[in-house]
Amino acid sequence: MAAYRLGLLASVCISGWTTTPAFAQSAPQQAAPIAAARSAQDPQLQVVEEVIVTARKRAERRDDVPASLSVFDQAYMKAMDVASGKDLTRITPGAYVIDNGSGFNDEFLIRGEGAARQNNAETGVGLYRNGTFIAGGNAGGRNFVPIDFFDVGSVTVLRGPQGSFYGRNALGGAVEIVSQRPSTDAEGEVQVSTGSNQSHTAELIANVPFAETFLVRVGGFVSDQQEGFYKSSITGQFLDKEETTGWRAQANWRISQSFDVNLLLERSDEFGPNVIAFGQVLPQNDPPINPVGAPTGFSVGRFLKPVDTPSFFDRSTQMKSLEWNWDLGFAELKSTTANRKRIAATQSDVDVFGNNNLARVVPTVALGSEEFERLTQDIRLVSRSDSALTWVVGFEYNKVDSSFDTVRFSDAQRNDRFDGVSDVPTTLPSACLVAPTCTLAQVQTTARNAYRLEDSGVDDTSIAAYAASTWRVLDTLQISADIRWSQDEKNFSLANVFRLDNPATPVNEQLTRSISASETFSKWTPSVSFNWRFADNRTLFGRIGTGFRAGGFNNDLGEIGDGVSAIAIPLSYGEEFVTAYEIGTRGRLGRAVRYDVSAYLNQKQNVLVNYSVFAGTSATNTLRNVGVLAAAGDSQQYGIDAEVSGRIQLGAGVLSPRLSLSWANGEYDGGSVYSNTQTNPSGTLALVSIDGKKIQRLREWTTASTLQYRRPLVGELDLVLMLSQRLELGGFEDPANNNLMDDVTLYDGSIGIESKNWRFTFSGKNITDEEYFNISPGNLSFQAQQNEPRTWRATLSVKY
Repeated sequence: MAAYRLGLLASVCISGWTTTPAFAQSAPQQAAPIAAARSAQDPQLQVVEEVIVTARKRAERRDDVPASLSVFDQAYMKAMDVASGKDLTRITPGAYVIDNGSGFNDEFLIRGEGAARQNNAETGVGLYRNGTFIAGGNAGGRNFVPIDFFDVGSVTVLRGPQGSFYGRNALGGAVEIVSQRPSTDAEGEVQVSTGSNQSHTAELIANVPFAETFLVRVGGFVSDQQEGFYKSSITGQFLDKEETTGWRAQANWRISQSFDVNLLLERSDEFGPNVIAFGQVLPQNDPPINPVGAPTGFSVGRFLKPVDTPSFFDRSTQMKSLEWNWDLGFAELKSTTANRKRIAATQSDVDVFGNNNLARVVPTVALGSEEFERLTQDIRLVSRSDSALTWVVGFEYNKVDSSFDTVRFSDAQRNDRFDGVSDVPTTLPSACLVAPTCTLAQVQTTARNAYRLEDSGVDDTSIAAYAASTWRVLDTLQISADIRWSQDEKNFSLANVFRLDNPATPVNEQLTRSISASETFSKWTPSVSFNWRFADNRTLFGRIGTGFRAGGFNNDLGEIGDGVSAIAIPLSYGEEFVTAYEIGTRGRLGRAVRYDVSAYLNQKQNVLVNYSVFAGTSATNTLRNVGVLAAAGDSQQYGIDAEVSGRIQLGAGVLSPRLSLSWANGEYDGGSVYSNTQTNPSGTLALVSIDGKKIQRLREWTTASTLQYRRPLVGELDLVLMLSQRLELGGFEDPANNNLMDDVTLYDGSIGIESKNWRFTFSGKNITDEEYFNISPGNLSFQAQQNEPRTWRATLSVKY
């Protein structure tokens, strides 16, 4: 395996020059030179341009930022067809996604940090839109949604802890997506596409300057996929159909020479498959008790699932934000107020993954719903940038109200709703008659024990104050110091009801649990750094940074009195704190090549890890696998990130290669997790040491290699070719290192014809149709998931 990985990695490095560059302008109005290319003979095409970013809450040259980062502008995002967090990892070193198939519950990771995998848990990566923190909650709150990648102006990915500027949860880093702002040009774009599985999309964007001081930008999109890869072997229906719509409206008003306002309103609605469609169903999970085709039951395969209850995810996301800037002469006062709401619902066929024959023969449905709202306010004073000493001081307020409710029940009446005790079967199911392995009493007991109601609520308030200064000691040397104080006050409530009362006996079977808890977490997160331009176009930087992720509460506390849950599933867990040391260099080699290399060491205290235990009892058929988030010792992690990119004249065209490579290693220092077996959960519960084990979900190697080639074709037309490769090697899914993550190799590509006002592209993702497991490859009995097969799309875009 090691030799295979080294050989594969070597081939990637060699072929990396068959890959695309990340020359992005942070300022949305600036067009990328790549998009403007007409003649490969123009020497300016071979010059790597200067990039302006706002990574430290103020505008500055990318080369002046003492941190490892990647920046992409609108043209580059379009060229790479980036429409999701998963797509973004294809062009970003050190970043990857914990893939849940449908994308609704994906989690974004940077340098192995980010995964929470539990309801109500905070991410370890800061996710931002237009300066506003947007992550949080349960139903799809750990990644970006489609509207976030619509009409993008720029994307910045910061690697390493960003506790000073981005605050809460930015342990691994932060991702900031800035929407394209209204401009002074009357322009717009129409885009339509068609692709695999009868998928169709359409986008419309219009920019209207009503006056020099009042600008409006509006747009919307609709996407519809009528077929899919995954089918029910019972109903014959596709399980992964999708529908998505969204719109955005912005208005920018320059009230005076020193004061301007930007108002944004947007909404997106999504309907698609949940994880049930992608879960691995083993043959033993479709036993002969399922009729039709007995004694073999229904077909089971990668794309065939014995799912007889519609399983879907429905989510609506709304956002309102108001930004204003006031130039006071000596400094600018900037404010961002934002409100982000999410309403989501999910329905799942549960019995398909039952842990025994009785659990599978009783039709069982799970329903979930969430209402999530986040209100944020950031206000800061930013000094002028033309002095030797620049500074930023600010205050942030963050308020979350969230409710998450789930109910699981036997559905004897087959109407996908809860009907109380009438959902307990009164006759023996037909499946039992095909394979007589159950009695009516056993079926009724299983149905009553399947019932579980869970209502949880979260009320969080976070406040922070921050300050930063940079002193230009020399024209070539800058020293910076930043600090932030954060406080998170979390209030949690949980109400559980287990099992339906037996209508034939006194009311004595139903168990209830009601919990309320509060915790406050506060931390200082300072950082110091330097940036030294030791030669023309070459810089050395160093940084000591810190990051903080608040603790919280486990949403699923298992089963009452099962001998496992009270021991292995804690109600609350503490906060994480990381100190990072980083040194790097970036610059240009000649006029056409840019490089960026950094090495880092992260030392973390009170590491949060995920593990799972079997909770419940076999006697009552309540046994299930419960995920847990808990603090377990410390850890140390180290690694290297490197990017090389450039523009090379090749024949009549311009070749733009980019190669990104990340290597990481790390292990736990002390700590332990609980483990047990399914056959005897309470009798086998044990505390397992993870001291010296590799950090879970930390990929050893990742690459993001791209190549773009553009050349004049005929007349006003250009030919544009793109190829990208994504490689992920090594890593363990669990902290005890029993479950090795699958290696991933993905190729995407496109060929297009482009003129000044229109573009036609034929593109494909996973063009070599690689197969791998993205969830639990070493434990197939618990909904292991495989990746999506090859897809293609044809797109026509017209500017006006």
